[in-house]
Amino acid sequence: MNKLIITLSIAFLVVFSSCLQNRNIVYLQDSKNSRVDSTYTNQPVYYKLQPNDNLHIRINSSNKDVNEFFNGNKNTNNGTENNELGLFINGSIISDSGFVSLPSIGNILVAGKTVQEAEKIIQEKVNIYLNDAVVSVKLLSYRFSVLGEVKIPGVYRNYNASLTIFDAIAMAGDITITGNVKKILIVRPTNEGNKTYRVDLTRKDILASNDLYILPNDIIYVEPIKAKAHKIDLQDLALMLSVITSIIILTNYLTK
Repeated sequence: MNKLIITLSIAFLVVFSSCLQNRNIVYLQDSKNSRVDSTYTNQPVYYKLQPNDNLHIRINSSNKDVNEFFNGNKNTNNGTENNELGLFINGSIISDSGFVSLPSIGNILVAGKTVQEAEKIIQEKVNIYLNDAVVSVKLLSYRFSVLGEVKIPGVYRNYNASLTIFDAIAMAGDITITGNVKKILIVRPTNEGNKTYRVDLTRKDILASNDLYILPNDIIYVEPIKAKAHKIDLQDLALMLSVITSIIILTNYLTK
């Protein structure tokens, strides 16, 4: 009898562990019940530039001397880790008063503007001095952090114009089975202080919400699920009972 109890205990633990390990994270859960494909529209949230942000400003002209004067030896390949330090050194830091400085053009106020708005403002200033120049502005200091119950927590960089929370979590290797997808905490620095809010990734209406987008310097924290929240569904329970029943029958047969 003792052997039977030990065998059953081991079997229960093995099956229970297997059920938990095979449990999948399901995003946008309420979309599974919809029989009609839906389209969700929203307006992307654009980051407003702040002092100490680092901008990559490039002025391209048909005149090589002009390009050399404004751009120097700046590396234009800004998508790799190898030249990240070079981009930082050659970038234009927004001053505490909100200005960037360009040779011969002077100080330009860009704080409080989006990257697209800053690019337009700089282009207008450059047009006063150059006829055929095209201005390109990129935000180099677009960093965000993913912490908590994800596979690869850490600080990440984004070089795209916008970033969704799904993109950010994917970069961190996805949420682990112990992560609570219904209460993702977002910490967002603002001029008024740190703003916090929570996101439920199981709801499909997030696709039409501004909460879908991550901004520079955001912190994404995935909380762990409380122990009492690890409930065994009917399918897991049926599997465990089936295995245990099989073991009992086999054990009785072998002990006869």
